[in-house]
Amino acid sequence: MIGDMRNRVRIVRKVYESDGYGGEVCTGTAAGQVWAAVKTASGSEGVDMDAVVNSKTRQIIIRRTDIKASDEVEMDGKTWLVSNVERQDDKQMYLLVSLREKEVSR
Repeated sequence: MIGDMRNRVRIVRKVYESDGYGGEVCTGTAAGQVWAAVKTASGSEGVDMDAVVNSKTRQIIIRRTDIKASDEVEMDGKTWLVSNVERQDDKQMYLLVSLREKEVSR
């Protein structure tokens, strides 16, 4: 399993801070970099409100235990949203993390 971990990914954790006016500001803080094995990749294309929408997903296996569904993963120059986290082994050393590509508003 460790030999398959060839992709370097960065874990980004959302942090909410007071904006001084009674509201909150969300920023991303680096929670670390880890090696990952890219397990699967898929994509689809559809139409939503007369616009073509592309959807890409990935699954990665990492050796880390503190990933949350609210985290983001930066990989291959793109930002991915964590959609699911599962324990991959009995010793609970590895996680299977399902990702979907973050849509960028233009």
